[in-house]
Amino acid sequence: MPFIRYALGDIGVLSAKTSLCGRGLPLMERIQGRIDDFIVLPDRRKISPHPLYHCLDPVPGIRRWRIIQTDVHQLVVELEGGRAFSSDTVSRAKANLAQLLKNEIDIVIRVVPSIPVAPRIKFRAIQSKLGKDSF
Repeated sequence: MPFIRYALGDIGVLSAKTSLCGRGLPLMERIQGRIDDFIVLPDRRKISPHPLYHCLDPVPGIRRWRIIQTDVHQLVVELEGGRAFSSDTVSRAKANLAQLLKNEIDIVIRVVPSIPVAPRIKFRAIQSKLGKDSF
């Protein structure tokens, strides 16, 4: 008997399209991410994880990054420097995030020597420490 897990915490977008097989069941357009990967703003709006990658991945000098949200008013962004890391790296990362989040949340940047990755566990670049009732 297969075991199917339905409560994964994934957020998806329903499609307006109809199934090609004619069954009539709803279709999913795309997966937005896990609920724990969303950033919650003070007014309870949620930001998908995808734009956060677009803010930080292109910034030169960042080897690895992690965003931790401990409450709705603040993000802690850990940056592990790479080859081209400079003070400009930090200011560009913060400016990109502030523009995306429209300065609605305090962004604390911490430059760290390394961001550990546990063996056999998927690295999570965005971590929410908010309780489930925040979502």
